[in-house]
Amino acid sequence: MIMKKILAILLLALIAMTACNRKAASNNGKLKGRLIIKELCAHYVIEVIEGNVDTSMVVNNWRDEKRNKTYNKVFTVANRCTFPASELKEGDEFEFSFDKNPPPEDCMVCMAYYEVPAKRNAVKIIHAPAGN
Repeated sequence: MIMKKILAILLLALIAMTACNRKAASNNGKLKGRLIIKELCAHYVIEVIEGNVDTSMVVNNWRDEKRNKTYNKVFTVANRCTFPASELKEGDEFEFSFDKNPPPEDCMVCMAYYEVPAKRNAVKIIHAPAGN
């Protein structure tokens, strides 16, 4: 009788652990970000505000002199041609993932300079705010 109870408890614990692992795997790679810079000539900077991000892909403690603000976990958008900037405005929060295989960048981008973080990543927007 005691052995059956122990087996039942172990089975329930195993089922619960499997469900938790499945949920964690489904969120793998999904991050929440905020568009902190949207400047002329397709200069876009994203701050990671939720999710586990590889620290080698972002810059911590980066300062934007124009806005006189310091940000953590930021990077420059590398796929400027395909980034859906028209759907976002500065300050918008959205879900995204890093795009490991972005399409070729073949659009025209002007050459005006704006200081941005040195780390560059291509992104895919998973969910953008509605109404923009």
